[in-house]
Amino acid sequence: MLYSRLMNRSANAVLVALAALALVVSGCGDDEGEDKASPTATAGATPSATAERTPTPSAVSPTGQPFGGSTDMVVVLHEQGIGQAILRDVRIAAQEGFDRIVFEFDGGLPGYRIQYVEPPIIKDPSGLEAQIAGNAFLEIRMERAAGHDPNTGVSTFEPLELTPGLPSILEAERTGDFEGVLIWVLGLSGELPFRVDEFNSPDRLTIDVRHP
Repeated sequence: MLYSRLMNRSANAVLVALAALALVVSGCGDDEGEDKASPTATAGATPSATAERTPTPSAVSPTGQPFGGSTDMVVVLHEQGIGQAILRDVRIAAQEGFDRIVFEFDGGLPGYRIQYVEPPIIKDPSGLEAQIAGNAFLEIRMERAAGHDPNTGVSTFEPLELTPGLPSILEAERTGDFEGVLIWVLGLSGELPFRVDEFNSPDRLTIDVRHP
């Protein structure tokens, strides 16, 4: 009889121990599940990281696309025969994210070479130094082109110096108009990316300079 009671007590103790162990194991499983589902384990990019990938307003065109320019030299040749393009108008205006200068011609578009140059800026053919405001200078050399009537020598566009004082283009000046070579130099606020486009009806050459 005593032996039976001892066996029953032992069995009860084992059952109690097993139940306690099951609770401990179950509790550990719940902790691991909470860790896997915790916000810190599944959080994505922080707001600051997202903002870094967003183009700044100064680098965005009106279409919302990044400004696709560079500081590299641009060279384009156009066949014109014996004629030359005659400059009729120069316009400068600020756009959203960039400044634009427009050269309008009669007689087609000339070839051109556009590049950054170092001062001093020398006028052709006088050899005098041009005083142009700016921290960087973009030279626009156009051939065959003229800013004057070849029959009379009278300028077809004036003034020869423009000072818009925009974020990128501070000044623009004609520095050469001799033997079919027309040169304008832009004084810029810095050595900024630029892009070049051509348009027809009327014939226009445009240079966009990104805002700083």
